[in-house]
Amino acid sequence: MHGVIRIREMLLLIIILVIASANADICLTESKQQQWRTNLEYIEQTVKDLEVDLQDKASSCKSEWEQFKGYCYYFSDGQRSWFEAERYCRSQNAFLAYIRDIGATDSETGIWIWSYDYVPLTYSNWNTGEPNNHRNQGENCCHMYDNGKWNDIMCSRKARFVCKRPMNSHCDQH
Repeated sequence: MHGVIRIREMLLLIIILVIASANADICLTESKQQQWRTNLEYIEQTVKDLEVDLQDKASSCKSEWEQFKGYCYYFSDGQRSWFEAERYCRSQNAFLAYIRDIGATDSETGIWIWSYDYVPLTYSNWNTGEPNNHRNQGENCCHMYDNGKWNDIMCSRKARFVCKRPMNSHCDQH
């Protein structure tokens, strides 16, 4: 929105300069006046186009991202480990979706937190018998089965993932 205000300020300055220069030469020919009008109309249309472009960029998601309730979501096709997925999401100015979404980890065994803000879980949907740290293998990351139930897995295990980011983030690379 700051860009829109700045464009309007520039347009106002141009209009003031046009009026000032017109007053400096009261005897402008009809063709000169028409040229000024044409230039001013062009500038006004350019400003309108820029405003529309800025609004579109501020309110949309990048291609391959889905928009939902003020956020953009990226659903991966490929599989990555939890750490690779986290790194990828961060590189996109996003984070692993959490349920409050799902992006939970228990890097300190038995204490599950959200990777986004490190807040302890207040909601869970564990599959029966989970989390179980199967064979004490260090299952410190959480993933979701197709049925929506959660499972603790080794963080190195590759799986599909979802990134989430606010729509109004201005760090998009359109």
